[in-house]
Amino acid sequence: MKPLHPGRIALLTLVLLFGAAGTARANEPNVRLAYAKLQKTCGTTACNRLVGVVEVKNLAYEKQVTLVYTADGVQWNETAASYTAPASNGYERWTFTQDVPAGAEARFALRYITAGQTSWDNNGGADYRVGGASAPEFLLGSTTVKLDTAILQPGRSGFYVHGTVVLKNLAYAKSVTVVSTIDNWATAQEYTGFYQETLPGNQERWYISIPTQSNSSTTVPTVRFAIRYTVDGVTYWDNNLGANYSVSYPDNNTIP
Repeated sequence: MKPLHPGRIALLTLVLLFGAAGTARANEPNVRLAYAKLQKTCGTTACNRLVGVVEVKNLAYEKQVTLVYTADGVQWNETAASYTAPASNGYERWTFTQDVPAGAEARFALRYITAGQTSWDNNGGADYRVGGASAPEFLLGSTTVKLDTAILQPGRSGFYVHGTVVLKNLAYAKSVTVVSTIDNWATAQEYTGFYQETLPGNQERWYISIPTQSNSSTTVPTVRFAIRYTVDGVTYWDNNLGANYSVSYPDNNTIP
């Protein structure tokens, strides 16, 4: 893959050390975008927040994973990604977060340095783009289904979790189900998701709702949940890297 012009890039890297985990397949890329999204808040009203996950092959003990981005199409900058968790097939997941001006299109690529070699994921030389006037606000890379937002709040008949899920449109016939618990998985319930809209890049947004407790209850339980997406006989999960999602009221009631 052709990297971005090195003269336009300011150096800012972070080396994180960790051990090996599994074996990656030889025909798979060394680095790939899992997903990226542009959140509408970053603590102020003047900017948005670009967040995402990168998957890299665990080829050596020492490695650097870097987001290379521009918000104006001229000045390129770098932000180091941080190790998150092991993934399947010998990959690891790293996360990045970068605030950008509100209304700006964020253009970016991913650089991975390890064992004396540099690998890029720059979307086949086109770079990735989110936000602005024409680019999508959510990009699914190697990830097939991902929770977008969720909030636990009171309604007319009790408390509900309302949220949205973004998925790859792999076939017309599909189902989205949220599997949830209010008693730490002593019991579990399933609720069907509903199609909401088509997104750029052959993606769709679906709506989910989880009833949690009636208005007569004096306490609101913590809700834990995961997303199941079934299409063409294959089931994909978003369970927050095995930790499941969790919301509670009134604190920690929102997943941005």
